[in-house]
Amino acid sequence: MRPLDRSLPLKLLNAREAVMERFRPHLNAHGLTEQQWRVLRALAEADELDVGALSRRITLLMPSLSRMLPDLEKRGLIRRHKSPEDARLILARLTDEGRALFAAMSRESERVYLAIEAQVGRDCLDRLMDDLDTFQDRLSPRN
Repeated sequence: MRPLDRSLPLKLLNAREAVMERFRPHLNAHGLTEQQWRVLRALAEADELDVGALSRRITLLMPSLSRMLPDLEKRGLIRRHKSPEDARLILARLTDEGRALFAAMSRESERVYLAIEAQVGRDCLDRLMDDLDTFQDRLSPRN
């Protein structure tokens, strides 16, 4: 058995935690969880998604997403409706208020990214992102 300090799942969790502790204060200041922020980010990039595609895009199980969406809707950040082409599909999109919150939070998120980049170096961050893409592609069930 590999030593604990060479455990890949633990290394990935620790790296994620090191990153998220820099983002959490700004998420908390806006009353959002990490998962809720992922919803807003995905909808800002895609304009509108069916909730199944949204679930896959943000790596959040459908039951968790289904519990979260009503809260975001009550807060006026998203709107859901049935697809006109397929009534089985529920589509979600940001409201104007959701877009405004996303825009405001994006500026702070970019400052956090720049601080991380300054600390670890742009080359290191770019290499890590590329390596993680390669790693995920190679482990993907499609391969």
